[in-house]
Amino acid sequence: MSLKQLQRWAKTTDFPGPINWAEVEARIMAEPGPTSEELARAAQRAPAQGAKGLLLKLLKALLLAPFVVPTLGASAVGLGFVVAFVVFDRELPTGWGIVVQLVFGGGLLVTFFTVYTWLESRRRGWENLGVSGLTALASGGSSFLLATSTTPLTDVWPSVALMANITAAAALLAFLFFLVVAKPAPGLSAHERKREISPEERWLRTQRAVVLEQLVRRGLVDDADVSNMIVMPPGTWSQQESLPDGRVIRHR
Repeated sequence: MSLKQLQRWAKTTDFPGPINWAEVEARIMAEPGPTSEELARAAQRAPAQGAKGLLLKLLKALLLAPFVVPTLGASAVGLGFVVAFVVFDRELPTGWGIVVQLVFGGGLLVTFFTVYTWLESRRRGWENLGVSGLTALASGGSSFLLATSTTPLTDVWPSVALMANITAAAALLAFLFFLVVAKPAPGLSAHERKREISPEERWLRTQRAVVLEQLVRRGLVDDADVSNMIVMPPGTWSQQESLPDGRVIRHR
């Protein structure tokens, strides 16, 4: 009955302020120890859930890739246009000038979006650094090629160069901010993730998953934090804290 009790507790307990993770873990640890049957079920469930989760993530990535990659790499697409039509001195097809400008404009919007996601979560992930860095590099490269082109820039290319400059500057500032100022998301080393765990700790992970599932449903915890929270060593939840809304967790 301990899992149902924990589920009910996580579902109904009032958290008036930021979640005190030391108290939550203490509540979990206060539950009676698992029976041998419960330990066996937890041992069987863990590998299956891990494989299922990995499969779902891969499937989701494959489905989204055709839409996400061109969007996040908009400035890289713009760099391709610059190389094809400026470096190799080819004539831009009629009507394509606005397309190239919109591509770099898309890179600027993507940069703003990475900043917006950080403002929402106050958590720096690889996507913040990767997307802003790629956008800065591609837009900056385009600006350099346009500025050093031996062919006089005509038609829409001066406007494209201006948009590339603006996007490169914004993306570079965002990248430096994420790198120097923003705090990284909580994470575990590969050694911590792969370490051997006892049956009792595996049961603790099952209990944690039950509690976190309810807190996510209530909007008190960001779903992105759950996987790290579950596999943290026992007694380490006290090292976590939430923002005032209780959704975002980070290392102290």
